[in-house]
Amino acid sequence: MKRQKLKQRKHNSHRTPSAPRPKLKRAQRQAIVAMAQAGLVEDQIGLRIGVDKNKLRAQHIDDIKEGKAAAAAADAERVITREEYFFLDAVTKSFESRDDWYDDEHGNLLFEGTNGKGARTVSDAFAHWKGQGGKFLTTGLSGKFGPEKYVEFAKVVSNYRQNLNLQGDDAPLPPGMIRRVRPPIVED
Repeated sequence: MKRQKLKQRKHNSHRTPSAPRPKLKRAQRQAIVAMAQAGLVEDQIGLRIGVDKNKLRAQHIDDIKEGKAAAAAADAERVITREEYFFLDAVTKSFESRDDWYDDEHGNLLFEGTNGKGARTVSDAFAHWKGQGGKFLTTGLSGKFGPEKYVEFAKVVSNYRQNLNLQGDDAPLPPGMIRRVRPPIVED
């Protein structure tokens, strides 16, 4: 009887580049997203889960980006009101439909700008709207919005508020806002 040598398969314990990545555990993904959302940087996240920061970035970059985007959206939600959000959403959509509601000569045909004519930018329409009292009906409007829109709209609101503060004491205030007057300094 001849003895046949059985071929032994070699098992590689390491993953080859062509092999698919192992599926992440849902709990680990959620933990990474939560830590990124809490504001931890990649070094801190890597230390907490016991992974080198470069390996963490290579394997979990999407989770880190998701957490950072969620944190940015949460910050933006604190800056912008529901009324402002829906107004800016309507203005943005009217600017995006260039064939219907925007004309290069006259500006936006639905929303006025600060010059009394059609608004040329979303910020211009927002400033005019706030100057007129800033009322927008949101009854019946609902929806969950992406973090990108909250961040985009929060920038418009923040720029408006910053410009309002930079204009000084002589600038007209929108209706409903009260200017605090400082008592004059009198030297004896």
